[in-house]
Amino acid sequence: MNKLFYPAIFHKAEEGGFWISFPDMPECLTEGRHWHLLYLLSLSCLYNITYFYVSQCFYVFLRIILY
Repeated sequence: MNKLFYPAIFHKAEEGGFWISFPDMPECLTEGRHWHLLYLLSLSCLYNITYFYVSQCFYVFLRIILY
């Protein structure tokens, strides 16, 4: 199984807690009060955005083939 690596930048929020951003995926931002919660939310965010990217590419691929 191939592994993908995405660099992440952790930020400290002014109002407390933390937030994370991914330079490769500017749409993927999430925040949490604690590091363990932030980790779980960032995994969910990455999963959802990569699923969206893959489904959009597959949709475009089908449109090219079918038309």
